[in-house]
Amino acid sequence: MILFSEKKEVFKYNPAAQSVEWKNSFEKLVSGVFRVENYVFVTSVNGWGSPSFTTLIDYISGKQKWTTKNVLYGIHIYQNSIVFIDSKKQIVSISINTGEEKFKVKMSGFRWYETPRISLIDNKIYIFSTRKTFILNETTGSLRESKLPNKINPKEVVFLIDEFEMQINTLPGSGSVDSTGAMMAGGDVGGDGGGGGGE
Repeated sequence: MILFSEKKEVFKYNPAAQSVEWKNSFEKLVSGVFRVENYVFVTSVNGWGSPSFTTLIDYISGKQKWTTKNVLYGIHIYQNSIVFIDSKKQIVSISINTGEEKFKVKMSGFRWYETPRISLIDNKIYIFSTRKTFILNETTGSLRESKLPNKINPKEVVFLIDEFEMQINTLPGSGSVDSTGAMMAGGDVGGDGGGGGGE
């Protein structure tokens, strides 16, 4: 299967049958598409400087589940929640089923120029930069200052594929994630740039 995006459409294509299995249309321009297992995240925007929106689509049925006025960076799916960092460098948790916000936390302790990473290590969600490390309480959103596990030096980390990303990036395998989906995959926070295609 292949996911294609056009200016205002995203569709799932079956190359064996040479047929479109489902198609979704959007009012705004599609700026990024990213798949995690049976979830397809589509980011759309009216134009430069205007708000961006993320829509969650069921990969199997093509049904749109919800839309949120946000771009999801460093996305992690954890216990039926999506944990991510938004464009204002806040940690946000939303329900994967409804898109309802569970908590939103401002990250204190980081300098304005730092780009915190979010990583699942030893079943704990770490938020860290080269100077500071915190563990996120996935229920309340509270942050507790900590350190990365032994032998991991945050000052030396260039790339990181954590436990969540290892599960969805198995090779050779299902192709459940396109690693070019940088707008939402990976750990760094950036601007409202778009990511690459899906499967």
